Amino acid sequence: MHLSYKRCFVVVISFLLVVLAYYIQCRSKICHNSNSLNDKYDYIIVGAGTAGCILAAKLSENSNRTVLLIEAGSEFNRISKIPPLSPLLQGTSFDWGYLSTPQKWSSKGMIDKKQKIPRGKGFGGTSQINFMVHGYLETEDLEKWEKLGIKDIKKYLPKFYNNLYNTSHNIKRANQILTEEMKWSLGIVLEKAVKECGALSLTFCKSFSTIYKGNRWTSYDSHLKGALKRPNLHVICSTEVTKVLISNKSAFGIESVSGGLIRTYTAKEIILAAGSINSPKLLMLSGVGDKKLLQKLNINVVEDLKGVGKNLHDHFNFPLYVSIEKPISLSLSKILSFKEIFNYLFYKKGVLAKSPIAGVAYAPSNFSIILSAFGSTNEHIFKLIGNYKSEIFQKMFPFSNDFSKEGFVFLTTCAQPKSRGYIILKSNNYKTAPIINPNYLEHKYDIECTKKAVKVLKKLIDTKPFQKIGAKIHWPYIEECSQWRDEQGNNTENFLECLIRFCSMTWYHPAGTCAMGGQNDSNAVLDSFFRVNSIKNLRIVDGSVLPTPVSTFPNSIIAALADYASEIIQLTYPESE
Repeated sequence: MHLSYKRCFVVVISFLLVVLAYYIQCRSKICHNSNSLNDKYDYIIVGAGTAGCILAAKLSENSNRTVLLIEAGSEFNRISKIPPLSPLLQGTSFDWGYLSTPQKWSSKGMIDKKQKIPRGKGFGGTSQINFMVHGYLETEDLEKWEKLGIKDIKKYLPKFYNNLYNTSHNIKRANQILTEEMKWSLGIVLEKAVKECGALSLTFCKSFSTIYKGNRWTSYDSHLKGALKRPNLHVICSTEVTKVLISNKSAFGIESVSGGLIRTYTAKEIILAAGSINSPKLLMLSGVGDKKLLQKLNINVVEDLKGVGKNLHDHFNFPLYVSIEKPISLSLSKILSFKEIFNYLFYKKGVLAKSPIAGVAYAPSNFSIILSAFGSTNEHIFKLIGNYKSEIFQKMFPFSNDFSKEGFVFLTTCAQPKSRGYIILKSNNYKTAPIINPNYLEHKYDIECTKKAVKVLKKLIDTKPFQKIGAKIHWPYIEECSQWRDEQGNNTENFLECLIRFCSMTWYHPAGTCAMGGQNDSNAVLDSFFRVNSIKNLRIVDGSVLPTPVSTFPNSIIAALADYASEIIQLTYPESE
């Protein structure tokens, strides 16, 4: 980068920070003072992420029920509201900052072979730092869950899903998560390419994101904000729950720490909504989990539930950079331009008002190809997302120092990966991060599935719509993989596998670590009503409950599950009690 360009970049960044200052500072006060809290509530909800915000809002609708919502973080600053800037909050105080263990089967291009696993810390949770893509409920997923013994999920969940989402902004009502179509020219190109490849039986899906009037729109906005003034809903932040209090296999309260002060609260029902990593962590700290593992850490065993922390599944992406010759992508120079900043600040329009995901091509053989419209991928910014070694990143994204480069990233992923990992405690201290081993690509199916997706991706690029815009794949020629290319320099099966094992990264969908299941499922942690097996008055509602991967982006499904769970809980405690 030339010195003059660097100076220009610094000036623009400085201007951007100044004009966005009010976004950072203008944060409402939503947390209660500890002196105004009760000692006992009807419901205690741990975690104010996607599920927790919905649960708190729905359960507090009954003015005769008292609800305490506890969040370890605080309110996100306004930068989280600007759709394409979500990566900037990863690796900050708004992120739990988890890392996986060194991976045996994958992540060879990552520092120490570890994957970053961003998890949102604050009101809205990970939905405040994700890519906002709206996922559609798939009947096949529900049928699979019913076969596992989860009752009525296919019958009831679609109703809650349909009530929760609205793609028409002509009608806006309370407790509705709004979505907006992301209109990128690259999405149109992908749609035309899918049609040209009719023999591949691909399905093009327009990109809808949880955005409203140019701002990120989460369950915090749709549900919790409108409920905060209710006198029966108390909210505390910057407070970490250290364990669930259980006596005679019945949960009756929680222990929490804030500013070094320990305090306990009791309730009729405890609901963990702390996410796929922290919910199993809390269960284990509370003595619920694999007996042998708990005893090694001198934790008093309350219930030997071997499924806690097991069954960790996640979508795993292989990214490929594609350069183009038409100015239709999202570049850093566009994001930093005075025109776009002005357009966003005053009109909430332009590239800063959109998610970069332009469209998705789904295949019947359970893989998807996601088009991210980012054309210029600065290493310093995008290393916040991944944990790539510098030399690997530069080979994957050869134009990373060109802020005006036009292009996009194709992300191939298996919708139903078969690899399974685990989460276990490292110590009995709540401050210590758990051991997270996703076991990415351990199962051969995941490799074969991803290779198939990459081959289809190549056929898409060869279509007329992509060739008209000068699309060219830039294969990352990594030294360790070069031996697998044939004499003509073509990509062999082994070469593709090597690239996938080197370059793939998480798509931020860890789930399944407190899975729901039927009565005969020895690894199930929850029953069909979100209740922890063998422990009364304790439920879990978040991504950890998903027994198998969803075939889409899971945040929308988790929100629907929370809405469904809130009705189940309300029916459990009728008005007469």
